[in-house]
Amino acid sequence: MTAGKSLPMQHLGEIQKQTTIVPRKGLPMQHWGEMRCHIRMLNWLLGSEARRKADFAEPRKRLDEMYAGLSEVKDAEAALPKKERLLEMMNYFEEALNKYMFQSFIGAKGAAIFVDRSLEKIQWAYEFFRKYPRALEKKIEKPIIILGLHRTGSTTLQRLLSLDPSANEMNLWKICADPLNDTYQSACTKVRRDFTFDAVSPSFQQGLVDYHPMEPDLPDEDSMLVFPFFRVAADYAVNYPSESVHVQKLMNDPQQQRDGFRFVRQWMKMWSVKENPLVKPEETEETRHWVIKNPFHGHAINELLEEFPDARLVFTHRKFADCMKSMAGLKLVNTAVLTEPTMFDSHLIGMNATIFEQILARRTVEFVKEHPSRDDVHVTHKKIMADPIGTVRDIYEQFGMPFTEEYHQILKEFVAGSPPVPSAVKKSLSHFGLTVDDVMNADAAAYDAMFVDGK
Repeated sequence: MTAGKSLPMQHLGEIQKQTTIVPRKGLPMQHWGEMRCHIRMLNWLLGSEARRKADFAEPRKRLDEMYAGLSEVKDAEAALPKKERLLEMMNYFEEALNKYMFQSFIGAKGAAIFVDRSLEKIQWAYEFFRKYPRALEKKIEKPIIILGLHRTGSTTLQRLLSLDPSANEMNLWKICADPLNDTYQSACTKVRRDFTFDAVSPSFQQGLVDYHPMEPDLPDEDSMLVFPFFRVAADYAVNYPSESVHVQKLMNDPQQQRDGFRFVRQWMKMWSVKENPLVKPEETEETRHWVIKNPFHGHAINELLEEFPDARLVFTHRKFADCMKSMAGLKLVNTAVLTEPTMFDSHLIGMNATIFEQILARRTVEFVKEHPSRDDVHVTHKKIMADPIGTVRDIYEQFGMPFTEEYHQILKEFVAGSPPVPSAVKKSLSHFGLTVDDVMNADAAAYDAMFVDGK
């Protein structure tokens, strides 16, 4: 079987059976960097099957401890995901990892660490709401939520919109901060611990930053909050058949999505009240609005709107094939450290990334067709990059929001000081053994026709 236009998602497992066990010989290792050679060597040395087994004992221990006194929190069931749901998804994830055993030693240990650190954030919220239950009454109104395929300019747009003095932003340091025990400085240390892989390789860190700049003060995705297993599972999903019950449960469960969006809203409340010692006084004002983004939200837009019914949605778009040139490269960096060396296949990674983005493209098209009367904003990557200030001004005009001169000056200074896009993100599909025809199925073509062609 070969990759092609009409390749349905359920066939990915068949491709894996034929391509994963024997790495492709025609894709030189230098395509993905000398530093990943060292990572693969480390994984190989530590990579016996017993040592590659995922063990979620520590996350389960944390789960038991954090929910022991849950009844002390007012409206606890609404404030935090249910323990049974968290345990169920944890079991699915662990079982998937150990059934297929494609992960490296670092990948196996990393999965447990990522899950534990995600649960840690729920525990911080639990402790905060136990001490300040009235914080749950805080209203989160009309947030700007940015959606779009990966590599469509959503990060750039989030950072532009977050510069508004009247906006609350989801900085990385806030995502990593325990408001009852951390300082700004200690939270910044956790950013480096949780996101930049300093402990693994400075070169690997740079590989990620080339695709997605990460600094404590920069606003970023709410990936670590949406649900402890959804985002992490996405990075590991390249390693096991997509039609398996594990992937379907981890990636496509509507209730999991609802739980995740509800927790994001609770987290926003925690960072909008004066009881949080790390919140600035102006961030508690009722007139402020939040700016958040996450491409994965596009898989469950209806569930997102159940939790944020008055959300102002902004969709970012780009030619599908151009998205995949960049997205496949990002997945290559993400999965190099997670995958057992003898089972690493860059062609499979490219196809896997393509299939998930095709599904995201289809769901975006379906949502827009099903909701023709919504006043959402659609902007292209080309427009964001060519005229960032004009793009922001147009968004504010469509939403009826004041575009102040103060904000205008801040944008001008930001744009003038912004570095160019690193050349590392401009990869060719040939790096992954793919052509434009391979990635352009009917869903991708419909996406381009609706949102990009002629715009």
